[in-house]
Amino acid sequence: MNAKADYPRRDRVEPEDDDMEVGDLIGFMDREHGFMVAGGNWDLAGTVFRVSHMGKASTKEYLLPFLLGIEDYLRRKGEQVPVGASLVGLASADKWY
Repeated sequence: MNAKADYPRRDRVEPEDDDMEVGDLIGFMDREHGFMVAGGNWDLAGTVFRVSHMGKASTKEYLLPFLLGIEDYLRRKGEQVPVGASLVGLASADKWY
């Protein structure tokens, strides 16, 4: 299974350096923002994280703080991510949650 080839690039963010570890992101999101994030399976273990988008997790009350938490993680890792960058485009979407 090679999911990297199966999904369009816009569905992923890949850091330019190897300073970021999936386990670190998973722990950060739990510890700092209270979100449970899953790791990848099989050949993707340790290289991707998975986010549920069903039920409660598909509501804007859940998605907005989650996206802002990902931004927070990236900024703490030194990435230049403006606050709210992950929310760009949501206002113009027909239905985004």
